[in-house]
Amino acid sequence: MKWFFSILVIANLGLFIWLYPQQQKEVKPILKDQDSVGDLRLAGEPVPDVVNEAPDDQVEMEATSPPVEPPSQEMDPEPQETASGVDSPTDEVSVMDTTELPDQFMQAPPVKQCEILGIFEKRAEAELVSAQLRALGVSPDISSETINAQAGYWVLIPSRSTRTEAIATAKNLEAAGVADIWRFTSGELAHAISLGLFTDLERAQARKDQIAALGFDPEVRPRYRQQTRYWVTYAYTGESPLTESKWQELLKIQPQMESKPTNCL
Repeated sequence: MKWFFSILVIANLGLFIWLYPQQQKEVKPILKDQDSVGDLRLAGEPVPDVVNEAPDDQVEMEATSPPVEPPSQEMDPEPQETASGVDSPTDEVSVMDTTELPDQFMQAPPVKQCEILGIFEKRAEAELVSAQLRALGVSPDISSETINAQAGYWVLIPSRSTRTEAIATAKNLEAAGVADIWRFTSGELAHAISLGLFTDLERAQARKDQIAALGFDPEVRPRYRQQTRYWVTYAYTGESPLTESKWQELLKIQPQMESKPTNCL
């Protein structure tokens, strides 16, 4: 048994002597690059504190170099330049050059304008002109007012004090051959006697002279009555839609019509 154990030990020793040189040859090429690999440590081994030590000559230079003083706070900082080379402080507001704006921003917006057409004695006349304007693409409006307009001249005997006196004066006129008389029974001209209504002042004055020659005291008074008048107004921007040719066409319908600017409401 001992000899068997001795043989086994000798065999293991010989095997160790034969294999060990080969393992050393395989390890040596790897250890040649140890400097490039760095320190090799086992997993879990604590990492020592690393202290970078400068070479002796560098330490000596730092010791002999004079200390560098910080820049003075009184020095003005150099202006920063933009990409274009011009200072651009952040606290200044840039002003837009209006000369570079497009034309539609430079031009003022068109102003609204209004025109008035008239005067029309009848609403039908105003409606006809309004229809012509609507055909031009505008939206006209019709406005009106009622006034006391003079409608001619009265030739009359002024009001008598009483009804009886007015009746007596009328009979005297008839006896003198005056026809077409009318006696007012109420209103502002109550107890007056009408001798005719005239649109022409000269004709009214001739009638007055005729009655005065008979011994009476006639007079001429203007006659007023309520009258409604009409206008047509329209608004537009830019050029007026009522060109000269269109205006002449409207004048053929209403020769007395006038046009003038007015305030837009």
